[in-house]
Amino acid sequence: MMNHGALARDIPTHEEVVAQARALQPVLVKHAATGESLRRLPDPVDAALTKAGMFRLQTPKRFGGYAVGARTVLEVGEALGEADASASWLVVLGASASSMAARFGPHCRYAGNGQ
Repeated sequence: MMNHGALARDIPTHEEVVAQARALQPVLVKHAATGESLRRLPDPVDAALTKAGMFRLQTPKRFGGYAVGARTVLEVGEALGEADASASWLVVLGASASSMAARFGPHCRYAGNGQ
C-alpha cells in the first residue's frame, strides 16, 4: 500500500491553518452571491479551499492530511463563516466526515473491490 502521508514539515500549525482560512475571506466574499445562485461552491472557491488545504483538516497524516484538532476546525469554520457560511459549513462537515472515517478499520477503506 502506498503511503500518501505528508512530511512533518508540510503540516501547518494551528495558527498557520487559521491564518490560511482568514486569507481566503476575500475570495469567499467575492464569489458568495455566485455560490448562492449556483447552489454549490463556485469553482474559484473550491480551488482556493483545496489549494489552502481546507479539505484536509482532519484527514490522517498518513493519507496526506493535517490531522488537526477540534479547536482548529472550530476556528477555521469561524474564519470562513465570516465570509461565506456555506463554504464554512462544507469545510467543517468534510473535516468531521474525515475524522469519523479515520476511525474505521482497514477493511473499510477499500469499498467495491470485494475484499
